[in-house]
Amino acid sequence: LLLNSGNLTDEQREILNIIRYSSESMLTLINDILDLSKIEMGKLELVKEEVAIRDIVESTMDVVGQQALGKSLDLAVYISSEVPYVIQGDPLRLRQIILNLLSNAVKFTNEGQVTLVLTSRKEGDIHKLSVVVRDSGIGIPHEVRPKLFQKFSQVGDEKSKLGGTGLGLAISKSLVEMMGGNLWLADTVEWPLDVGVGMTCSHGAQFQFEIPTIDFKLEISQ
Repeated sequence: LLLNSGNLTDEQREILNIIRYSSESMLTLINDILDLSKIEMGKLELVKEEVAIRDIVESTMDVVGQQALGKSLDLAVYISSEVPYVIQGDPLRLRQIILNLLSNAVKFTNEGQVTLVLTSRKEGDIHKLSVVVRDSGIGIPHEVRPKLFQKFSQVGDEKSKLGGTGLGLAISKSLVEMMGGNLWLADTVEWPLDVGVGMTCSHGAQFQFEIPTIDFKLEISQ
């Protein structure tokens, strides 16, 4: 409410923005530590309910859209027609994973594009949902990759780190594995030709996870 007041000076507004950012960062840290503690103690339970995957994507893009707009980044989404409208899973945790990957991509990208791609495939009697987040950002040094999913691990040296708890990827990987899937960093970033980058790119990053899904609904119920 104070930030919306027209009586604030620029200095006061800047101080309030700093306070708000610090509060949000502290809340994120507390939530991440609580999630990690529950995971390590085996007390975090996933729910199984119907998930409208496109609604998850839309709400997530609404959050990171403002961040991307502030950096003049292109934010693109592609959802294959094979991806069902409804899957069975934990909507809160699925959104948490996608949001973490997208937020990281926007954070480490200063120009270009961040893309979210959803596809699905059948492997025997099992359907798998594949989610890819790729960016044209600073990339991830090879020496950092082996410890990328460890707790409190962050990209870059002390001067280039852009904030965060260093827990997001560790939590996301654990959640994906609890869902029976896997999360990994691709060796190369594969861009479609129509974005003008080419099939592969020497910079940027591409994270991908796959989870098994059941009870597919391929079309919206009338």
